[in-house]
Amino acid sequence: MIPPVPPEPPLKHTQRLDLSRLASILGERGLVDPEVLRGLLEASETGVQPFCEALVQGSFITDWDLGRVVSEVFQLAFVPTEQLHPDASLLEVFDADYLMQHGLVPVNRFGEVVTVAMPGLVAADTLAMLAAQSDLLVLPIVGTVQGNRAWLDEHLRPDMTSDSRWGNLFDEGDANVQRAIDTGDPLEGPAAPLPGGEAAPAAGPGALLRDETSDACELPPAPTFEQDPTQA
Repeated sequence: MIPPVPPEPPLKHTQRLDLSRLASILGERGLVDPEVLRGLLEASETGVQPFCEALVQGSFITDWDLGRVVSEVFQLAFVPTEQLHPDASLLEVFDADYLMQHGLVPVNRFGEVVTVAMPGLVAADTLAMLAAQSDLLVLPIVGTVQGNRAWLDEHLRPDMTSDSRWGNLFDEGDANVQRAIDTGDPLEGPAAPLPGGEAAPAAGPGALLRDETSDACELPPAPTFEQDPTQA
């Protein structure tokens, strides 16, 4: 009797997804300079910027060419995100920060399988972590870097950055005040006392300085000159 074949573990087919392999292929085909690939790959490993995103945003390769190579090498479907209609309700299943960090867009769910568009390519470990977070089987497809970012910015970034925008506004205001204090701006110092002994009201940030030529100061009359009779 033939023993039953055990089911494949989730994401076994993605274990071959490797950024180093992609970098080697791009270098061998002369699409990107090997030194550039090495530097970007090392930077991505330290978390500076995802490898494929750095390639496209640095104009080392186009989004389309990158997706075409990834699809060919790793035998995955290449569907630009602009042509997809991702199910926005799937955002509730995954961690928003994780999706933004790696540029991943969940597209559709079929039972326990969810299709996820990668920004070109991400490492197998990145997809494995996504599967572990959601307890779902992740089926990757090749999307585009710019398309994925545009979709995520539209559906996630407004909610994630609304508070930070206000915080930045107040931080900028505090910084401006501090600069004025450090430079000794007379408008920020205590007001000089009036002749009657009362302190002058402090000038607000929108107050206008009165020029010495304003109506508060009487100007002397303009000088007059006699006409030269020889030129009359």
